[in-house]
Amino acid sequence: MDTRMQIAQFCSGKIRQALENAGNEVFADAEEIRIRAGKGMKIKKRNKEIYLDENGKIIDRESAFIPEIEELQQTALFLSGYSPFAYKEFISSGFITICGGHRVGISGHAVIKDGRVDMVRDVSSFNIRIAHSVKDCGKSLMKYIDGNKIKNTVIVSPPGCGKTTVLRDIARIISDGGKNVSVVDERGEIAAVYKGCAQNDVGCNTDVLDGFSKAEGMIIALRSLGPDVIVCDEAGSESDIEALKTISLCGVSMICTVHGNCIEDVRKRLKEAADEFEVFVLLKKDKGVRKAVIYDRKNMIGDEVL
Repeated sequence: MDTRMQIAQFCSGKIRQALENAGNEVFADAEEIRIRAGKGMKIKKRNKEIYLDENGKIIDRESAFIPEIEELQQTALFLSGYSPFAYKEFISSGFITICGGHRVGISGHAVIKDGRVDMVRDVSSFNIRIAHSVKDCGKSLMKYIDGNKIKNTVIVSPPGCGKTTVLRDIARIISDGGKNVSVVDERGEIAAVYKGCAQNDVGCNTDVLDGFSKAEGMIIALRSLGPDVIVCDEAGSESDIEALKTISLCGVSMICTVHGNCIEDVRKRLKEAADEFEVFVLLKKDKGVRKAVIYDRKNMIGDEVL
C-alpha cells in the first residue's frame, strides 16, 4: 500500500476523496499534510507548499478544498478505529501513529481533569507527518561513531532537520552489523510500531519498547534485554538525565537526539549527562540538503552531506 492510501484509509468524506485522487507528484517529497476546519487543505513538500481541491488536483490557495468540521470529527473516529479506549488515548496524548509509521497530530479544545489534559473536544485540525525512512543517510557518520565499541553519540538540530530519520538509520546499521539494539520509542516516531509490527526498518537485532517513557524504557532495556546500544529520541527531562547516567555506568552505549541549534544546547538540556557523550552530531538543512558537522568533546572532527 502506498503512502497515499495508507493515509487516505483513515480519513472521511471529501478529505479521503481528495487524498485518494491525488497524483503521485503530490506525495513526492511530501513532509506534512495540514487539514484544518475552514481552511484549505495543504501539503508541505521539501521546498514548497501546495493546495488540493476536493478531487485531489493541485490548485491555488484561494480555490483549495476546505474541510467541514464534521469531517474532522469523523476522521478522528476513523483514526482510533471506533475504539473508545484508543480514541481516549489518541485525543489525550495529542497524536496517533498509523499504518506506514505516519504520525497524526491533533488540535482542538482541551478538557482538563486533575490538572492534565483528559481529552480534546471539538477537533479543529490534524497535522499528518509523513514518515520517511532514508536508507544509508547515517552511513557516512559511522566512521565517527563505530570504534572498539559504539561511542556515546548525541544528534542535535532544530525541528525539521531530520534528527529522527538519521537516528533510525544509525540504529538499523548498528543492528544489522550484529549488535543488540534497544530502541525506546516513546512517541512512535523511530520504529513506528503499528499493531505490534515496526513500520520502519530499525534492524534485525533490534528490540523496540513502544510507548514507554524514555527513562523507564531505558532502564527496562538495560535490565532485561541485554543491549549493546540503547537508542532514544529527544532526551532532556530530569528522569532522562538520570537514566543516561545509569546506562553509562553499565558500559552500554547510548545514542539519542536533542532539540537545539548548537552543541551548547546539548549541555543545557542534558546537564551533567552531556559529559557522558563522546560524539556530537549537529544537523542543519541548506536548501533542502541535510548536512552534519561532527564534534568530539572539544573539537570539530568532520562534516558530511547526508
